[in-house]
Parts: sequence; structure tokens; C-alpha cells
Amino acid sequence: RELDLLYRHHACSNLLSCVATLESLSSLVQSLPRMIVMDEIGRQVELSLEAASLAQRNATLGIGDSSAVSATRARALAEDAFFHPSIMSISYASVEHYFAIYMPFFAPVCLHVLLAAIKELKRYKVERAKYSAFLLASQSRATTSS
Repeated sequence: RELDLLYRHHACSNLLSCVATLESLSSLVQSLPRMIVMDEIGRQVELSLEAASLAQRNATLGIGDSSAVSATRARALAEDAFFHPSIMSISYASVEHYFAIYMPFFAPVCLHVLLAAIKELKRYKVERAKYSAFLLASQSRATTSS
């Protein structure tokens, strides 16, 4: 009787942990729209849900030890899916992360390139105006000497 109570408590604790992990995984996937979920992760989630369903069914039937084993498996599969290496690498490398890291390096360089481009554009306009004035002067000299 007491053993059955411990099995049920253990199964309930693991099922709650499984649900919390799967909800966290779901919100993580929804918050990162560019993330590609691998088939292996989807399969782990499916197996976790199947194991959780089996644990609930066994608990309803009064098979406490089997319910505890299934609940433990459900939690382990959910955690394996959540902590999969492909998810961990994406969740720590958001666009804002890259922006925050590389902005201090590229901002000064881009500023200097932009200022140099503006300076060169101004110089080009001045030189073009001088050239246009030279052409007009040479044309007017050519017409007056003829």
C-alpha cells in the first residue's frame, strides 16, 4: 500500500516535470521562427507523449510500478528533446546576440567608410564642376578665336 503511494507520487512528479519540459520546448520553438526542428527531436517528443499517456493509463488501472517507469521514461525523453545539441546551439545564438557581439567591431569601421565615401563624393562634385567650367572656357575660347 505504501509502496503504491510512493509509485504514484513518483509518477505524478515525473509527469509534471515532463509536461513543464515539453511546454518550455514548445514556447522555445515558437519564439524562434527560423529554428529548424529535426525529425529526431519530433520523434523524442512523440515517444515522450506516448510514455506519459501509458503512465496515466497504468495509474488509472492501479499498476503503480509500471506507471512510475513510464513516467520516468516520458520525463527523460522530454528532457532529451529539450537539451538536444541542435536546439541548444540555436537558442543561444539569436540575431540580437550576434548584433550585440559584432556591432562594436563593425560600427567604427562602417562609420569611417561612410565618412570617406561622403568626402569622396563631395570631392568628385567639386572636380566635376571644375572640369565643366574648363570645358565651357575652352569652348568659348575656341568660338572666339574662330
